[in-house]
Amino acid sequence: MRRFFVATLGLLALIGTPTAMALGLGEIQVRSALNQPFVAQIPLLAVPIDQLDAVRVKLADRADFERMGIERADYLSDLAFKVVPGSPPRIEISASRTVREPFLTLLLDVRSATGRVLREYTVFLDPPPPIIAAPSVSTPAPVAPTLRRPLPQAPTAAPPPATRPPAPTP
Repeated sequence: MRRFFVATLGLLALIGTPTAMALGLGEIQVRSALNQPFVAQIPLLAVPIDQLDAVRVKLADRADFERMGIERADYLSDLAFKVVPGSPPRIEISASRTVREPFLTLLLDVRSATGRVLREYTVFLDPPPPIIAAPSVSTPAPVAPTLRRPLPQAPTAAPPPATRPPAPTP
């Protein structure tokens, strides 16, 4: 009985190893806003560096979108995918046209030597932050000193003679 248990455990370890090293995708990190060209990154998980060249990324086929019950918008066809080595390696997603929809639903088909991953991402795009002009700090231009000359005064007429009030009568 013990031999059977050890043999079964060993067999499960051999079978389980490829799935432990299966391709994985992290959370999407959006780097753009609404009314801008779409830019995002997705970390690749559990992909050995020597197998990175075998990773292929594309937007899923229309049949996959339909099977998953997701609408495949035409503007998604403009997306480009690139696998970039690094720590961790990542998928870079970009588009040449601006995105005018406030949210996108992507269905990615990622294939490697260890398998295939079909993953859905829903992305909400915020409007870009307002551009606030920094207060301009300008140094005033040097001003030449001005000399003040007294204005010539017009001749004034002599004040009228003062009149005395009448003297009181006794």
